[in-house]
Amino acid sequence: MKHIYLVYHPCKGSIYGVGTYIKNILSLIKEKQFTFHIVLLNANAQEVTTQTINGIEGISIPRPIDNTIPENVYYDNAVKISQNYIDLNAENIFHLNFLKTSIFAKLIKKHLKAKIILTIHYSQSILNMKGNKKELYKTIQKYTKQKNETLRKNLKEISEVRILIKKYADAVISVSQHAYKQNKFLYKIEDNKHLLIYNTVKDLYPNKKIIKPILRKKLAIDINEKIIVFAGRLEETKGIQCLLQALSILKRKGYKFHLFIVGEGNYDATLSFTHDLWTNITFTGFLEKKQLYKLLAVSDIGVCPSLYEEFGYIILEMMMFYLPVIAFNTSGPADIIKNNYTGLLADLTFDDANQSIKNLADKIALLLNDTQQQYWLGLNGRKRYLTIFSTDIFKKDMINLYKRL
Repeated sequence: MKHIYLVYHPCKGSIYGVGTYIKNILSLIKEKQFTFHIVLLNANAQEVTTQTINGIEGISIPRPIDNTIPENVYYDNAVKISQNYIDLNAENIFHLNFLKTSIFAKLIKKHLKAKIILTIHYSQSILNMKGNKKELYKTIQKYTKQKNETLRKNLKEISEVRILIKKYADAVISVSQHAYKQNKFLYKIEDNKHLLIYNTVKDLYPNKKIIKPILRKKLAIDINEKIIVFAGRLEETKGIQCLLQALSILKRKGYKFHLFIVGEGNYDATLSFTHDLWTNITFTGFLEKKQLYKLLAVSDIGVCPSLYEEFGYIILEMMMFYLPVIAFNTSGPADIIKNNYTGLLADLTFDDANQSIKNLADKIALLLNDTQQQYWLGLNGRKRYLTIFSTDIFKKDMINLYKRL
């Protein structure tokens, strides 16, 4: 029997992307040859705690009380604590879900003799550049001493991840086609340890057909209103500001619509772009899946205007509910959406933000004007979700990897 330790630490991603990823692994893989465990580092707790939920053993190792404690000291203590809960004679696999782990990985190899899988959920370096990969790639190719603090941090992070992958990782997972190419370039990953395993979401579309007018009435939403939905963190890289500016253009042209914004984050920065849209917007805050899926079920158009997205779970969820999705032609969204077949991709240029906003507005206008195209794009999106991003494919690929190591 193999013991698989899913390792992560508290962050925004542990609620959304990484959290969904770990839940998928635990809910889909039930084979008896694997026993799963959770390891939470830098936990918000006073002492080491253990608990078992639904048969999954978990250990939480608190963050240091003293913030001046070096990272290597913390990870050394974390590995020593882990030794008390691990059968060192068993086949152990540590599945890491964050990048700043080279020291931790080194200690795992030294003291626990375990195999290591790294899933790259996002690149902090690209997030630091607000999605501008072109500028980051220029910096890497020059690889000269940088005066810019952000660029220096990026180069340091990339160097550390390269060490982690080359010396300690037995397998590296990229979660989309664009990410596979990007990570290979950034981190110099060897082909024999690099895998592409698409993310997935469980199909929760109801068995019985959704009758929109009835559900809209229950949710107090006008039957005839064009509903656009955005779901994500309220931050610049998620493109919410671009979306609001695009919709302002459309409102001035006389288009009718109502936007539901689902998510939390920087409300002040977001509200500053809503002055002429106050009657066209509803902020819901964070919604649990059940409420989110009800909203997706009654919407007409989904928009995911991220400037950078390693994958994009929300796009799959929208496609699952037959929604046509509009996004920028970049990173994860461009992998998931097949342009003019399952959704529409707007050109994104970091050199001309106004043109990007206009491009997004034009795509939204196309769908607001064409209910028939909305229908066909949504239908094709649902088919693509089931064919390429199904839970069965994800489960098979993960099981094969765990068996191989």
